[in-house]
Amino acid sequence: MVVVPETGDRFGETEPGLRTAPTCLIPPRGTGFTGPERLRILAQGGEAGDRSGRIFTYVIGAGHFGARAARLTSRDSKGPVVVVDRELQGLEEIRHLPVQRVRADGIDFLVGRFEDLAEKDLIIPAVPVHLAYLWLKATLRGQFDLEQSPVPESLKETLPHTWAGSEGSLLVSYADFLCPDDCPEPDACTVTGERRRPLYELLGELTAWGRKALVLRSRQVAPGVGGYRAGDLKALKHALVSGGEGHRLLATACKCHGIVTAFRFVPHKAVPARPGPQDKEKTCS
Repeated sequence: MVVVPETGDRFGETEPGLRTAPTCLIPPRGTGFTGPERLRILAQGGEAGDRSGRIFTYVIGAGHFGARAARLTSRDSKGPVVVVDRELQGLEEIRHLPVQRVRADGIDFLVGRFEDLAEKDLIIPAVPVHLAYLWLKATLRGQFDLEQSPVPESLKETLPHTWAGSEGSLLVSYADFLCPDDCPEPDACTVTGERRRPLYELLGELTAWGRKALVLRSRQVAPGVGGYRAGDLKALKHALVSGGEGHRLLATACKCHGIVTAFRFVPHKAVPARPGPQDKEKTCS
């Protein structure tokens, strides 16, 4: 079982209280906005080196689950809450909340600003894709290639309920019913009363191509809302790179639900440029 090391304190162990972040719509980079119209997120509390100990929460996605996460975390957060979505509609629907709104692609946002994030900053995935996998693929671009492949059929037999994800990943859950939005993730299921082994542990025992799966644990931030720290993503990247090339499995999971992606991890090979007309003339002369 290869479980990504946890970083920092557990969620909720910092001092209580709410620091309201200014509500604004921050245009993405490259849109031509300058001056006060072009707000840099970390500048809300000073530059990256002057955060005053605050923990930022980044909600990636402003749909149904993202809006709910924004509402709950902005109420109880110990620092600014930032919601990122490339669609304007979702961001407009949460403009009444004390959050910072960023219109940008979530993966591009995390890759472009990751060095500004502190290890304890929270990331809450609220998009219908495997965020951690896509972040790895994007952040390692140019160094390594992550070539997605189907999850082996034999693994599905060892898991509870499974569904095909829209982007080729495998969705896994103990539930074959709609869970309540405010589930507090107790030891016993709030619907069936069953006590089950945490899914992140079960997925951690998956073996394919002679390797144990990499598992990124999602911890509950608020009832029905889970996420992980920026430091967890950093540790995940290190675990992948240090493990060497080959076929791998990556899972992100809480106690009851998860997503699994299979891929081939190889060093990037630059594609040689095709000779242009001038090169052909030189070759023939």
